[in-house]
Amino acid sequence: MNYKITLIKDSLLKKNSLKMLLFCCLLFGFMLNSNTKLYAQSVPLGSSLHVNFAVDGDVYSGLFSFSPDSGMGTDDWLQGASGLGVIDETNAADIAELASGANVSKEFRMSVPVYTVVNGDTWIDAVYIRDQNTQGGNMDSNVFGASDDKNYDDPTTWTIKEGDVPQKNDIIDIYAHLRRDSDAVFPNNDDEWAFAAASTRSDNGTSYIDFEYFREKVTYIPDEEEVPADNNNNGTLVTGGTDCGHSSYDFDSASGAVNTHGDVILSANYTNGGSVADVRLYAWIDSSDFPGGYAAFNTLPFRPFNFGDENGNFEFYNCNNDNNNPFGYARISLRDDITGEAAIFAQVNSTANVDAPSWGTVAPNGDLTNEYIMPTLAEFGINATLLGLDTRSTTGQCQAPLGSVIVKTRSSDSFTAELKDMAGPFDLGDTPEYTVSLAGGDIDCFETEVILTATPAPPGTYTYEWYKDGVLIPGTDPNSNTYAATEPGVYKVFATVMIAGEPGCTAESEEFTVNSINTAETLTPDCPDNDSVSCTDDIDTRFNAWSDSAGFTYQGGGGVVVESFIYYIDNVEVALENFVAPSTCGGGVAKIRYTVSDDCGQSEFCETTFTVAADDIVPVITVATSSDPAGACN
Repeated sequence: MNYKITLIKDSLLKKNSLKMLLFCCLLFGFMLNSNTKLYAQSVPLGSSLHVNFAVDGDVYSGLFSFSPDSGMGTDDWLQGASGLGVIDETNAADIAELASGANVSKEFRMSVPVYTVVNGDTWIDAVYIRDQNTQGGNMDSNVFGASDDKNYDDPTTWTIKEGDVPQKNDIIDIYAHLRRDSDAVFPNNDDEWAFAAASTRSDNGTSYIDFEYFREKVTYIPDEEEVPADNNNNGTLVTGGTDCGHSSYDFDSASGAVNTHGDVILSANYTNGGSVADVRLYAWIDSSDFPGGYAAFNTLPFRPFNFGDENGNFEFYNCNNDNNNPFGYARISLRDDITGEAAIFAQVNSTANVDAPSWGTVAPNGDLTNEYIMPTLAEFGINATLLGLDTRSTTGQCQAPLGSVIVKTRSSDSFTAELKDMAGPFDLGDTPEYTVSLAGGDIDCFETEVILTATPAPPGTYTYEWYKDGVLIPGTDPNSNTYAATEPGVYKVFATVMIAGEPGCTAESEEFTVNSINTAETLTPDCPDNDSVSCTDDIDTRFNAWSDSAGFTYQGGGGVVVESFIYYIDNVEVALENFVAPSTCGGGVAKIRYTVSDDCGQSEFCETTFTVAADDIVPVITVATSSDPAGACN
């Protein structure tokens, strides 16, 4: 099927019936690495506009090359006279190094944070990659080093080393971008789009390039040994994929709906002087899931795509070319019941040179140039939603939160041709790690509640669900990151990032326990009654009974209550060992101050006194007698 490419507004592409399953994570997977079968499709070249992004064979915004339209206000890879550029051009040091002509690799990310809404559309991610060239004596640090490295191999078995490649296979610049439409006129038209561009040193208009997306993270580990004599320093790819180094698609057997998205390859072949783009899509699957073949799958109501090409021809390539291995790449295509809408668009600067980035690019002869020599720059756009590769979900859960992209060239247009140059792996549409922490305190003393605060990362707009003892708390404000806990218990919060009004990834906090401690009542000390004795009383006995600490008590308080005493004689503080009954009749006063304090900040005291009253009895003088001579002492 050939799609005629014209200037089509995305608002006309309203087919959203394939938007099933998981949303948040890397939306590029749909385009570059969805192990979904996409038929080889011949795409005539033409400039087109989608989600205000120009697929027009140039790299600057505000232009619409190879078209009579001006392109005013359109977005593109780099900032132009109008519109917006999606690549960050602020890294002065890296730009200066590229502008010097150094044969180095560089990576620039998106000009705004991932998942930023710009002019109503969601910019998911973008990246620019400069790969090393191999002109003359230049070497590329990561090229395929064996003739049997193929697309369908376990990537951990590829031979990757420093070397050189033919001109037509030498990758120079890579651009990739993901965005989601948010059309105000057609609010249901929120398709996901993938855009990519690549340049090679070849100027004959023929190139064979693959964009492969891995759902699990892929890491390249270069060999640290240096053996210049034989140049056999082989690096290693490490991948988290468990299905022959990949991640395979999993479908619901009854409906065809995607349970888990897998790896995909988008293969773009530009031939005949760059006048036609042959675009094919492949999905990594477990062939044992289809014991009766693929035809029955193509009738299921919720399948994301068809297996085979538009002519019903099925292709499957076993991992490592081992027929006993059930895993491999299968070709996929647009569902045959979706008609009237194009899903793949392409353009090449086949008739004129176009401006390169400010730091320049590499000409076919290896020199630094400020233009992409025709026809070295190829560009394409894909409606991933229409092709069933949209991984969005309304469940708030992340699908494949990590992922990597590898760009490769092949020796011919055959999917089984040997691989030549490699750029990457690099992240694209890689969902950030979403986390949420929960902080608060305990219900203490006179408090009736404690405020729990959820702090999500990275910054963004979130909704919240609060749980106590494993049960959803009803009536909470979903837009508030705080909750007033009035009861002790084990609390947890789930934070879901909102992207263009749709729920994305959900992060779960650790459990937070709220205790009820130091329940407080008013603290009240109680001292013994004041006592007053006369000189004729048993003063010491009465004093000891009055000052006995057992007579000092308190009520209430919160937490630990501490008691303390201060002793006074005639208002002069004395130590306990010097605190004795007054020895003077009249005016002698002992005082005790009893203080109590608790963990809730209360501190109260009371005082009691012991007084020896004045002797107000007038002495009677008696006369001594012979019978009572001692009476004279009175």
